[in-house]
Order: sequence, then C-alpha cells, then structure tokens
Amino acid sequence: LRQGVDEWESMLCSLGKLYVEGGEVDWSGMERDYQRQKVVLPTYPFQRQRYWIDTDTSKSSDSAVISSAKLHPLLNKKFQSPLSKDIFFESYFSTKALPFLLDHLVYEQVVVPGACHISLVLAAASLTFPDWQCHLENIFFPQALAMKENEVRTVQVAFTPEDNYYSFKIISLNNSSGLQIDATSNNLKQVSPLSVHATGTIFPADAQKSLVSLEEIQSRCTQEIESREIYQYIQERQIQLGESFRWINKLWLGYGEVFCQMIVPDKVQNSAEYQLHPGLLDSCFQSIAALALNLNTNKNQTFVPYKVKKFSFYHRPRNGLIWCYTHLQKEKQSEIEKLKADIQLFDDRGQLVAEVIGFEARKVNPELLLMNLESDISSCFYEVEWRVKKARFEQLHSPDSLQPSVEAEQKLSPSVELTSSTSKGWLIFADQLGVGHSLATKLRSMGEVCTLVFPGQQYQQIAAEEFTINPNHPEEFQQLLAEVAAYSSNLHGVVQCWTTTAAEDTNISSQELENISQLGCGSTLSLVQSLLKGGLSQLPRLWLVTSGAQPIPQTESLLPGIIHSTVWGMGKAISLEHPELNCVRIDLDPQQSFKTQAEQLWLEIWSQDKEEQVGLRGDSRYVARLVHSQYSSPEVPTLLSQEKTYLITGGLGGLGLLVAGWMVEKGAQHLVLVGRRPPSPEVVSQLTELEAGGAEVVVEQADVSEWTAINRVLCRINESKFPLAGVIHSAGMLSDGVL
Repeated sequence: LRQGVDEWESMLCSLGKLYVEGGEVDWSGMERDYQRQKVVLPTYPFQRQRYWIDTDTSKSSDSAVISSAKLHPLLNKKFQSPLSKDIFFESYFSTKALPFLLDHLVYEQVVVPGACHISLVLAAASLTFPDWQCHLENIFFPQALAMKENEVRTVQVAFTPEDNYYSFKIISLNNSSGLQIDATSNNLKQVSPLSVHATGTIFPADAQKSLVSLEEIQSRCTQEIESREIYQYIQERQIQLGESFRWINKLWLGYGEVFCQMIVPDKVQNSAEYQLHPGLLDSCFQSIAALALNLNTNKNQTFVPYKVKKFSFYHRPRNGLIWCYTHLQKEKQSEIEKLKADIQLFDDRGQLVAEVIGFEARKVNPELLLMNLESDISSCFYEVEWRVKKARFEQLHSPDSLQPSVEAEQKLSPSVELTSSTSKGWLIFADQLGVGHSLATKLRSMGEVCTLVFPGQQYQQIAAEEFTINPNHPEEFQQLLAEVAAYSSNLHGVVQCWTTTAAEDTNISSQELENISQLGCGSTLSLVQSLLKGGLSQLPRLWLVTSGAQPIPQTESLLPGIIHSTVWGMGKAISLEHPELNCVRIDLDPQQSFKTQAEQLWLEIWSQDKEEQVGLRGDSRYVARLVHSQYSSPEVPTLLSQEKTYLITGGLGGLGLLVAGWMVEKGAQHLVLVGRRPPSPEVVSQLTELEAGGAEVVVEQADVSEWTAINRVLCRINESKFPLAGVIHSAGMLSDGVL
C-alpha cells in the first residue's frame, strides 16, 4: 500500500500484475460478494452487434470554434461536473489561435513543445489555487502533440484532487480523425481519438524569497558563446525554431554549467499574460544544447523533453533581463542516450522565478514523435515476423504448476527433473510418422496417462489406451471423449498430431487435397466441438502441431507442410472464440527426425512458456510477432497489354467489376468475366460502360470450383486471338459462422 493511493486501487493493480506474470486468480471467488452483469461482446464483425456509444452528431466539428472571451492565452474555458471532483480546462490549439506554434517545428512538422504543456498547467493552476506559487512533480511526456498547420486540436487539462495535492493530465482530441458508427446510416464515420501528452502532480509552494548572486555564477562561466551557434546546433538536429522560441541573447559556458541572458523577442507581444511563456521555458531547455556541444552526439540524434522530476514556480519574471543557469548531469556511457540537467530561472535582481530539478531529454525518431499525425497508407500494413526466443525453463514442471519461471540460457534439451505429483490424462491424435507415439512414450515415462488416436475407417479400440476413429464422422469424436472421460477423469491436454504429415507429392489431385483438409481442419473442428460438448468438469489445453507449415525463417521459400497451414488459421479462430482451451500452435522442423521432433515437442508442451505460436528450427525456437511491414511496392507504372486477355473470376460481383474498371483504365481491352449466374440488369449497365471505354468484355457462366466448367473457359480463351496474360481470382462465397 502507498500513501495517497486508494487501498482498493493498489490491491487491484497488484492483482493484475500477478495475473500478467502467470499467477492463477480465483476470479469467481473475488467477485462473489459483488453483483455483476456479464456482457458478452461479439468476436467477429459479421455477428452484427453494436456496442458503440451513441453521440449527438448533429453538431458540426466547426462548432468548436475558438471563443473570443478566453480565460488565458492558452485556455478557453473551465468546467466541472457534479458527477466528478475533477476540474477541467479546455482550449483549442491551432496555428491560427496560437501563432507561436509555427515557430516550433520538429522533422518539419508543427510539434507543441513540452514547455507549452508546463505553461498550460501553470495557467490552469492560476485559475484553481489562491496563490500562483506551485510545485509540479513527476512530469512525464508520454506522447508528443504533433499538428498540421490547418488543424484545430481540442486540448484538455484535468486536475484530479488527491489527499493533499492534485494530479494532472493533458489530453488532446483530434477533431478530424477516428471512426464511429453513424446511428442514422449504420455506416462508419469520423470521430476524435484521445491522446495523452503530459501527466504529473501539482501542489502549492512556499514563497521563495532568497536572492542569488548572478555575478558569482558568471564568474564560473567565462567562455562566451554566440547564440547563433546554439540555434545552428539545434537546427542540425531536425528542430527548427522561429523567433518566438529564440529568447537566448548571450550565454557563457563553464565546466558542466551554462549561464544565459534572455530577452523577450520582438515578435512576442503578450508575454506578461503568461505565468511563463512557452518560448521562455523552452529556451531554458535549449540551454542544454550549449553543454552538449562537446558531447558525443551526432546530427541524426534529436532530443526532446521526456520527463521532469520537479518543477517549482514562484512568480512571473519582472520586466527586463531574465537569466537562466543550467547544470548538466552527464551520463557515463559512450553514446549519449539522454541528457539530464537542473535549471534555475532568475529575474534581473537575482530573485528565483522558477526551478527545474531532474529535467531529462531523450532521443526520438520521426515515427515515434509524429505517431499521432495521419500518415500514408503504407503505415497500415502489418506482417508476422518470427523472432528467436528461448523457452522459459527452470525445472520443467507440469503445465499447471504455479512455481515461478526464469529465463534459462540453454538450448532445447535441458536436464529435466519431474516435479508433477499427480498423473494427468493426455489425448494424442497420433500421426503415421511416429511423432505422436514418441511423445506418448515420453509422457508415460513421466508417469502420465496417454491415449493414442489413429485415423481409421471406423471407431474401434485396438489396444489398451489406443483407438481408431473416422475423421469424417464427428459423432465418433464425441464417442471417443466419452470413453476417455470414463477411465481418465483428469484430462489435462489434447495434442493434434495428425497434421504433421506432409503431402508426399506436390502434384496432388483435388480429391487428395480435400481428404488432407478433412484430416487437418475437419478433424480439428470436430475435436473442438466435441470437447465443448463433452461435459468435462475442466476443459483440457489444446495443442495443434504441424511440420514445415510456416515460413520460418522468413527467407524460407519451400514449405513441405504448407498444405496444413490452414490449421494455423483455424487455431487463431479457436483462440478468439474459446480462449478457455488455451490453444497453442507449434510448427516442427521438417528437416529433423521424428524422434527429435517428438523430443522438441515434449519440451515445448512441458515448459511453462505462455507463447501461443511457436516454430522450431534446428536448435532455435521462434515466436510470432506482429510488426509493421517493411515491404514497399516499387514505383513502376502499371500498363496492361491491349493484345492479351485477362480473366477475372467472380467478375460479376462488386469487387470483380471494380477490378475490371481499373484494368480497362490501365490499358486492358480484352476481359473475360466469370460468374455463376447470368448478369443482372445493374451489372449489364456496368458492362456497357466498360465496353464504351474501348474494352471487349466476354461473360462466361461457370463455377470455378468445377474442373470441367473452368477448363471449358480456359479452352475458349486459348482458341481466341488474344492469349491469356493474367488471372484475377476474386470469386468467393461468404458463409458466416462460428466454431
């Protein structure tokens, strides 16, 4: 428990951290004394259940105009709600309302400086507390506020009362981006996302009356530096500062310290209306650049404010010169990752105006700094990246053990000590190569009870703890589970190994493909449905095992088990719809022997690692991560031949017709559109438009899933004058459903 933090909040935070680290929590017991209403949210969009909060969309975003009667140059209004103790302030940031923002560019984009956030909090404090003097502590800038020149951003400051202080938060609402459902049309429309830009605490401060000898400071700082050198240094690091942010007139450098003389720029006419003008405060932060001139920082390193341990404000600066004294805390490392300093601001009498303790600036890149700006569509593409990650081993405990796990620097064959005290039941769907059988042997040597299941013509018990079932008969899966549950009530895990066998020939027939698909996805579906309907007191964990079905590493072009890659897609659906099964997908190394595969599979199952997608290659273990795609399409103009034919399956549907129109625009003049039904009158009119654009459009009625039908279409194209140059396969049939 912590002083000033609600006890219940502390307990819930600790409980959440325990759960994230793998601890088991009795949620039912925890909620027993409270009345809760369970809300089942939809898993897929096609379930068509709306959970959007309806809002009044009658008001235009233009209604959020800038108020003519502002409370402060940075604040438009103050408001409170009877339902909350919080105090709110709101402002509308734009380069028109706050022209000085145009003088602060980072990576050629308008970025509201962290100094402006502090100035904003000081303004709000002046309208909240009877005295202006205040302390701000633990200021953190989690995300920069980047804006476009013609953009209006709603900015809010929230003061939340605590025991003897207030916590504050600065957020922004983008008035032109985001998505919501329009209640009248049920279509997507734009709304405002929320971004947090600054957090911290604030409380009143005692008046500071001590005077400092400015002459004594200047006696230690004797090396005079031209201010233009500082601004040149800053500009080289992708920060462009205009006159509003150039308050440094002269500066003198000492040993790890700098003394600056500040003057109000001619462009800043209303500095007296601020407690501290954002340009003045930012110029204090800029003084660190003088101390960084001799540090090992290159021109590609851009530093921006990251956090402030304590900021104390005592009074507004008097008219006249302003002095800034900065002392650098140098990091002891070869490459500077962050800059730390303490800063004091004085008026011309040596009276302390403000003090910054523990100011810290860190390196950033454009992607991170400008993340809240709308970007081109390339930033929307993601891909799966396989990264090496060692399994979590200490001793290999039974999977339900709660003992803490640690990272072990070892390969996939550590020494193993059995710690399971109770035998558990395992149901293994064994493959023909022997991976499942070897896995069962390993588990039995550990005292576990294993039942092997082989694909066959009918349900039959062929030996003790061995069965055959027909993959095409879902009822036999239910019969099997009933039989297993009768003599092994503690069914702990189910391992699907039927999908580890790759096709022996790459040239397989459509019937062979259907049979393999039924053995993989078909049997897995029947298995999952039977587990859910089996009436088991506790559902077992499910492992889906393939071999060479995933491109690991990414450079791998030959996938001998690609025919079972569809099982991975089903595994993702299982995880979404039935997380209680804790479905794990494991792709074995197809180059290893079945015994090695079984050993690696056992190690993965028996470990305490929580990864749901794992690939094993040699001695390396890979896990799947979703990352931004690095692929960029070449800037090559698309030109289609006027002397070739292009085939579009599903060509009479919306997507097919859209593609057909695009292809005609790119020069195609001979199209064959395939559909299962004759074109409707609406489609006929669109075909007429394509022909008016100079294209010859042939409509073929055929089902692409029928060999003879599609072969007939291809033969007609081969007999024409214009050979086939490309196929757009857009045929598909939507059949929504859940497992």
